[in-house]
Order: sequence, then C-alpha cells, then structure tokens
Amino acid sequence: MMQGVTQDDFITPQKSMLVAWVYLQQDAFDAVDVSTSIERQKQSFGLITRIIQAELSFPGKTEARRWFSRMTDALKSLNYAEVDSNSHGEIVQQIDSLLQETVRTGKEGGSASMAQRPWNNGFVIFCGSQKLE
Repeated sequence: MMQGVTQDDFITPQKSMLVAWVYLQQDAFDAVDVSTSIERQKQSFGLITRIIQAELSFPGKTEARRWFSRMTDALKSLNYAEVDSNSHGEIVQQIDSLLQETVRTGKEGGSASMAQRPWNNGFVIFCGSQKLE
C-alpha cells in the first residue's frame, strides 16, 4: 500500500498523529487529564517536542507503526499519572528508553536521559495572553 513512500515521509504523519492523540486531546473523564496546569502543559509540550524533533530510524514501516503505538500508549499513560507519583517517573523512564532505542546515532543531542534535561528545551509557548517559558 505505501511501498513508494520513504521512511521519513512515513514517519512525519506518524509524528502528527502522536501529537494529536497525546497532546491535543484530553480525557474529560480522568481526574488528572481533565484539567492540566500550565506547568504540566509546558512539560508535556517539551517532551513531545523532543520526540518530534528526534531523527528516528526504523528497519521498516511495520516497526515504525509499532513503535509509535507503544510511544502513544506510554504518553497517554503519562497524561493520567500524577506528577509526583512513582508511576510518573517510571513512565518517563519508559518513554526515554523507547526514544533512545530508535534515535539515529548522534542526531538527537546526546545520551542524557529526559530526566536530566529541562522540559521546555528553550521553547516559548503562548497560552491565551500569557507567555510561558
């Protein structure tokens, strides 16, 4: 079906769907995800931005699809976890491991884990009339 599509062209819509499913949509029935603080939004945005900007490499499209499915599940689980909970830290580690297993060598910006990096990565976010950094 998509044999003529390059891996990079295949990955781009996968990244777009990841953003839509884990950042743009909220679960109104979950106590944590229903109302997200500005600080948590900044953290989530920074994390997702790191994933989107990473140079990912997969053996094939099937493996890419599976990886994005696993990453989507992990990020959705993170949305449901309280920030200071043990599960939150465990999920961040899982996301870090998932990202490191597919990043093209030397392209992602070093080997430090997400827990060691600032969440906002220097991005400026505008939320209504409030500037977030």
